[in-house]
Amino acid sequence: MRQLALQLLLRQCERAIGALLLLAFVRLGYIAYQQRPAQVTYSPVPKEVEPRNQGPQTPPGIPPGLLERLRMRPAPLPSELLAQELAPSAQSGTSPPKPQVTRIYVAIHQGPVRSEIRLNGVTLGQTPYVGEIRCTHGEPLEFILIPPKGLPRRSLHTCDRTEITITDKPASSTHE
Repeated sequence: MRQLALQLLLRQCERAIGALLLLAFVRLGYIAYQQRPAQVTYSPVPKEVEPRNQGPQTPPGIPPGLLERLRMRPAPLPSELLAQELAPSAQSGTSPPKPQVTRIYVAIHQGPVRSEIRLNGVTLGQTPYVGEIRCTHGEPLEFILIPPKGLPRRSLHTCDRTEITITDKPASSTHE
């Protein structure tokens, strides 16, 4: 009798498990159906296409000649540029003289090593610095030395000689 009751209980469990599996598959199918991508419907292609206006529309209030002058033109050929340079200009006698560009040798041995050096706001390098710069005659030169620690130092010079040396040592007039 006991064995018979166990067999009946086993059959009922199998049926319950089967029903639960069926219910799980139905639920999974319902979720997949709800999350399907929306159907895409395509509109028919018209048989005749309206021609588009090819030219740009002039906005109201702007004269049409202005747009023509602002339109980009292709770059000139090198031969055209050369012809422009070689052509005599009408103002050849009235052009102002060009400022004289000079080379100055610069040596900076001031402050701690690896301090940043700037000339008129442009970084030249780091100390100790030896190099060459170009400037126009009479141009003011502002050297700024920015050490890794501490305050920056400023040195003003004028582009009127061939060499500038900036050091911590005072200039000595006699050599012993």
